[in-house]
Amino acid sequence: MEIQVAAISDTGIKKKVNQDAILVKVASSFWGRLALAAVCDGMGGLNEGELASATMVHELEEWFINVLPSLLERENREKVIKDSLMQVLLDTDKKLKEYTDTTGKAIGTTVSALLIIDCECYIVNVGDTRVYLHDGEKMFQKTHDHTYVQQEIDAGRMTEEQAEQSPNRSVLLQCVGAAAKPQPDFWKMKLYDPIVFLICSDGFRHVVQKCEIEKAMNFEKLGTERQMQETLKQLVKTIKKRKEEDNISAIILKVF
Repeated sequence: MEIQVAAISDTGIKKKVNQDAILVKVASSFWGRLALAAVCDGMGGLNEGELASATMVHELEEWFINVLPSLLERENREKVIKDSLMQVLLDTDKKLKEYTDTTGKAIGTTVSALLIIDCECYIVNVGDTRVYLHDGEKMFQKTHDHTYVQQEIDAGRMTEEQAEQSPNRSVLLQCVGAAAKPQPDFWKMKLYDPIVFLICSDGFRHVVQKCEIEKAMNFEKLGTERQMQETLKQLVKTIKKRKEEDNISAIILKVF
């Protein structure tokens, strides 16, 4: 199994600080190729959102380097990896809340993280950063937003189109840090065929249509990491031309 990755994070046209943080780690092991990719969006309405997202990324990186190798040797690998990865999010939540208690500054972040272990894929999510996948024929949204508008969609009180126009579209029901104890979503899947993943912050997707993202994620057009990086640059350029005011971050991860 081979892995190619491209990533981008842009402050955007309005904000002075980029409160997004991204992580990309790729390594080789006895069990095949490994990768951990994550996008974290610090909450813009709170103090020091960039500190929250950077802390989450740091904790995930430390876990990948120092904890994951020993977990790969365990017989019940799937369960221990899930439990350990979920615990990283909960421990970071506790750490951010301790910072709030000490300083009086509420800080929080979303997180979507994707772990590849050869032909296995693990996804964990809190908030409204997203993971999409393209299987060569169609693009799917893999994660489920923890937002007010998604709750309304699920209840049948709002359409997706209405949600995109709602002034409450960025209201989070869960995050890591400044909220009640998060309940991260978790998925595991097998990777049998070539696949393209996209992890992105909400600023990346607000002003581009799904069909535009789907077209850009076409496997055949992402032949090299250089082409993948250029695809991201062009999408960010389009997003900024359309006057998106949020920070813009995304990672493309191609597995084949």
